[in-house]
Amino acid sequence: MRHIAPVGSLLQNLPPGLCERLLALPVRRDPRTGTVDVAVVDARDSHAADEISYWLKAPVRVVRTSLAAMDAALGRLDSLLDLGMRPLAAPMGAPVIADPGAGSSEEPGTGPNIPIALTRRSLLPPSVSLVVGPPAIERDGPRGGPREREHVLDLKRRKPSGPASEAFAREAPPTQRGPFAPTSPTPASEPTAAIVEQMHSAQDRDRILALLISGVLAVARSVVVLAVRRDAIAGWAGSPGIRDRAALRDLRMPVSSRTAMNEGLDHEGIRLVCLPDDPVHSPLASLLGIPPGSAVAIGAVRVEGKPAALVVAAELVDNIRAMSHMADLTPAAGESLARLLRERRK
Repeated sequence: MRHIAPVGSLLQNLPPGLCERLLALPVRRDPRTGTVDVAVVDARDSHAADEISYWLKAPVRVVRTSLAAMDAALGRLDSLLDLGMRPLAAPMGAPVIADPGAGSSEEPGTGPNIPIALTRRSLLPPSVSLVVGPPAIERDGPRGGPREREHVLDLKRRKPSGPASEAFAREAPPTQRGPFAPTSPTPASEPTAAIVEQMHSAQDRDRILALLISGVLAVARSVVVLAVRRDAIAGWAGSPGIRDRAALRDLRMPVSSRTAMNEGLDHEGIRLVCLPDDPVHSPLASLLGIPPGSAVAIGAVRVEGKPAALVVAAELVDNIRAMSHMADLTPAAGESLARLLRERRK
């Protein structure tokens, strides 16, 4: 989408500042199905669509736009919220300011006796006229002879050519109605089944933990893996965003005292707990980059029925989705570690 025209009635149902933080704007609601089209900059990240779908209580379809178009739309957001009725879809062309010296000084239809229009009203002031540009892709007409073009919008993506186009094709998703999927999967966005399969074939303990962390990073901003020992819970591995590796290795939490980590040790599955604001949990909160008292998801990696490690994920993109995602990954990591242990015993 090259030009964004957000729908004011939908923006009123969103928290203030949400669109600026997510770089996403609702641009259309389907009157028949209730589906809301949301323009986003990064169509590979489903977090923005999930958030807007939650607040609007409606299914969401993602439409990709450029950062420049999004920035321009956000800059006009405050002035457009009070203009009343909004168009249901964005215009294809750019607004062109008319020459004030040309023609009559009074635009037609601006007097006091304006009839009420039965069609959609434009939000542009009377001095602004719309110039509709050429279609996105012009296809040749069915007849031969001279080039007679049908002005038909072709929604099929043209095949890129050249080195720059090939690099763009690797990084950007196809231009079509969402939801989108990345063309080249990254470790943080691989499907759960693919990560589980790689765990089952891994021959190294560190490789299994790296796959576990990359899988959890698809639903969290920062992840820490803690080793469960007899006398303490110690830092083991962490996501790439944790730069203080020395503090991670020096992290110790006593097993004898009751801590938030007991929720993962004493219960099966994934638990959502708040890290208390005390000297025991403050180092862990500092490593995760969250303030004390924040909620984290904790799950145990069990090897032959005993907890061998704890996975702590912070800043979840969606609590229910993150807990379900981690519940699939932690058992697979435990099974892979148990497989390595059995192979060493032989």
